[in-house]
Amino acid sequence: MTSSARSALLAIGALALSLTASAGTLNWTLQDMTFSTGGSISGSFSIDTTTAQLSSVDITTTADGSFAGDTYLDPSPGFGPYTNQILVVPSISGDLTGEDAFYLAFDSSLLVAGTDDLIFSAEGTCTDSTCSNLYADREGETGYATSSSTPEPATGPLVGALAIAALILVKYRPGIS
Repeated sequence: MTSSARSALLAIGALALSLTASAGTLNWTLQDMTFSTGGSISGSFSIDTTTAQLSSVDITTTADGSFAGDTYLDPSPGFGPYTNQILVVPSISGDLTGEDAFYLAFDSSLLVAGTDDLIFSAEGTCTDSTCSNLYADREGETGYATSSSTPEPATGPLVGALAIAALILVKYRPGIS
């Protein structure tokens, strides 16, 4: 192998190793969220930064004069995925018409790590069998969410490691110079 070929292979390996993961999961935690009529909102959810699919939903609302509150554990099957909104239900089982639902809309994309201010939230009941929308019984007043990431392994480091391994193999293999 010529020295220019070795240099090119080494450069490809170094470049690939420098790439970072762009896909993964962001874990969002709700902060200081309240309803205008009283009651609070707490919990967390995760979102895939490539598909915007929700997972690990665990959001709890407390009672006030107009609504009993509930715990939401599943994304609504008839809503989204959207990059700055979520609609969740306590569980997915059969026709969701009339079942409790909770909606959150944020200022920025949930696919980017950081702090995201709440634009609007509402709790109420699903208007159809897949809960593509809800009838709001109460609206949120304040709050924001913060995130932490769980990145997936990037392919760049793998490609880089393979290029470097090929360079080492070629360099030390008997009969090849």
